[in-house]
Amino acid sequence: MEDAHWMRTLWIMFVAQLLSAVGFSVIFPFLPLYVQHLGSAWHWDIKLLAGLVFSSQAFTMMVASPIWGGLADRFGRKLMVERSLFGGALVLAAMAFVRSAEELVALRALQGLITGIISAANALVAATVPRQRIGYAMGVMQLGLTGGIAVGPLLGGSPCRLPGIPVRLSRHRGPVSCSGLAGYGGCSGGVPAPAKGVPGAMCPWGCGGRGEASCSAAAWPWPTDSVFSPISGA
Repeated sequence: MEDAHWMRTLWIMFVAQLLSAVGFSVIFPFLPLYVQHLGSAWHWDIKLLAGLVFSSQAFTMMVASPIWGGLADRFGRKLMVERSLFGGALVLAAMAFVRSAEELVALRALQGLITGIISAANALVAATVPRQRIGYAMGVMQLGLTGGIAVGPLLGGSPCRLPGIPVRLSRHRGPVSCSGLAGYGGCSGGVPAPAKGVPGAMCPWGCGGRGEASCSAAAWPWPTDSVFSPISGA
């Protein structure tokens, strides 16, 4: 029964990671073209804006990742996965309505602030699977990430007849939204627990210091699969 629990969480997060990687990377081939199409409202160099549309997202994610990691330890990892997936889907949809390249750069920076699915999903999986299967689980998650990044740009740059860039952007939020729904409905685990003998300390394995692979549901008065519980079933 315990094996079925962590395997279910692992494969649901694999699908979520795969779909989100496709959804986020499918825009890469035409994003510089979108910058050129929009033009600069402040008469900035288009080549500079084409670079900023990628680097701004990475910079803000670098700043926000430690903060989200601390919040995951406090409120639960599943909640952080849902935040990154649904937040990313909303930002992708909003990109279809920008009026200038500067607005697109600002949304990409916002995307970096509120997403970060890779670290959130890996933390959730690492807190759920047994210690002796961590290597296998991380390999599966890496497969989902690299597979999505390989397929996404191929779909985004497909030579077949496709609608305009704004329509494509609004449609590409679909895989990210689906991955968020999959994670919301199917996975649980990774509930932060006080380590045994250390008041207020967190056990990274969610076992309360007993050396088990996952927390016992009986140790917590809230449902372990609810993101609305005080500690969240993440």
